[in-house]
Amino acid sequence: MEDIAVLDDTVYICDSKMKRVTALSLTRQAPLSAMAPVPVARLQVSREPGLDLDVDRVAWNPDGSLHTLSIARAELVTHDLTTKTTFQIDLKKDLGVRNPSGLTTAPSSGNLFISDTGGDRVIKIDKKGALLLEFGKSTAMFKNGQGELSKPQGLACSPQGLLFVADSGNNRFQAFNHQGLFQYSGGEKGSAPGQLRTPTGIAWDKDRVYICDTGNKKISAFNTTGRFLHDMGTMGPETLQDPRQLAVDREGNLFVLDAARGRMIAYDALGVYIGGFGSTGKAPGFLNKPRDFALNENGDLFVAEEGRVQAFRVVLLPPAPTNISASTGEGYVTLKWDAVKTRIPVKYVVYRSAPLGETIKLKETV
Repeated sequence: MEDIAVLDDTVYICDSKMKRVTALSLTRQAPLSAMAPVPVARLQVSREPGLDLDVDRVAWNPDGSLHTLSIARAELVTHDLTTKTTFQIDLKKDLGVRNPSGLTTAPSSGNLFISDTGGDRVIKIDKKGALLLEFGKSTAMFKNGQGELSKPQGLACSPQGLLFVADSGNNRFQAFNHQGLFQYSGGEKGSAPGQLRTPTGIAWDKDRVYICDTGNKKISAFNTTGRFLHDMGTMGPETLQDPRQLAVDREGNLFVLDAARGRMIAYDALGVYIGGFGSTGKAPGFLNKPRDFALNENGDLFVAEEGRVQAFRVVLLPPAPTNISASTGEGYVTLKWDAVKTRIPVKYVVYRSAPLGETIKLKETV
């Protein structure tokens, strides 16, 4: 190479040995931040102070404390984020748990449910670690009868006291009441609609159950009698590669941890893609081998990763109103629109644009 010149986005290289001039066209592309949601319009994410912990599972308690679970150490710790105090339970020593896997809390009492994959059972304990109940364990060879569990993993609990278990070894989910009695199940082994392969995470909404069908790389939705409804995550802007955990917010939107890609993906109650954030990496805001997450009603989202727990604040704005129309009168303008159906009251804010591009707030209405 003898010389080089640049014109706009083109680089010209004089190659005397090969007796030629090579032109290279450059494209400038700003890197996408790990925190940049897609689309930005509805999903807003910010980082908060996290925890310097190496844990595998996290779960919110109704009293505002955060529970963390280490699978290797069989250690359950309750963190009071206000007083910065902790309470620790040795699950193996105190309760004989062989291989803890799933963790959730009862919305009403704050009691905890833990799935013991090595013991093919689920235990229920109070916040001090006292054993209240255990169920799912069987002496049968195959452990595939009603109420029998095989390698249970993810757990979810409804306010009505129903506990949902990702029965991973049986490629199904099962529902139990607060006394540990079998209620119904859904799914079977396979890759067809309604079939599951190694389900891991599970989440409950008011009229449906969502399953992380990790083996089939999708999310499956069932109703509250175990009937299959639909799949999601197999098409659209982002297809799932390694769905591991999921949670439902108070509006019925579904958040999914796609672990292999280091992504958090959001869907609405109909399974329509809303957006996502995150990317694999160790820098702040990136997700380094994520394992689990916990989301509370305030939008506080804690992600358990390798060597740390990152905290985010997630705001998912409701869809914009539709069929907006305006009619003028003498000195006034009347606006009409179709309100968006939401589970909690929301307000609409009316703005007026000004000549320089700024906006002026006129009124708020519920």
